[in-house]
Amino acid sequence: MYKCSAKLLILFALFVSTNVFAQSDSIVLRDITWDKTSPAGMAELFIPSGNALLAGFIYKANGTQKHPTLLLLHGYPGNERSLDLAQVVRAHGWNVIFFDYRGSWGSKGKFSFKNCVEDVVNVVSFCSKYQDSLKIDTSNIVLFGHSMGGWVCLKSLERLPALALPRKPCSGPNTFTILTPNLLRLSTKWVFPITEV
Repeated sequence: MYKCSAKLLILFALFVSTNVFAQSDSIVLRDITWDKTSPAGMAELFIPSGNALLAGFIYKANGTQKHPTLLLLHGYPGNERSLDLAQVVRAHGWNVIFFDYRGSWGSKGKFSFKNCVEDVVNVVSFCSKYQDSLKIDTSNIVLFGHSMGGWVCLKSLERLPALALPRKPCSGPNTFTILTPNLLRLSTKWVFPITEV
């Protein structure tokens, strides 16, 4: 009798906790009105950089208008790509561009820190060139880097002064670099707590 009661109590606690978390998860469970003429989507990209093409893709936000765009800069090539964050950002009306630096994962060329910075500069130029077809608001491009990508982000901003204003670097528990007040508000509300550096 006691074992049966304990099992029922555990199942009830799991059921209640699951419902509590599901109801409070505003990241995933928010109502989105889909634009029937231009729904959210994804497109593969090949971005010229140096003598190579960077393999990447864009998560396109819902709607026909131009959207603010986040360039998601991954850390030292390994397994983590932070695409869960990309989905959250897209759900809040942003485009997200992810690409592999030269010589990493699917991109040809030679991997180096210098080339990583040059790759970001070339991706920003690519965004300007294809802003109409990709629906990119070039006045609102944001760099977001994790680990080595945070370093690449800051070094790239030295070469992209127009993108760096306003600039407020921050770091969180996983050493993300977050720039611009709009993304800072987005990250503190929906992604993770951050502290100012």
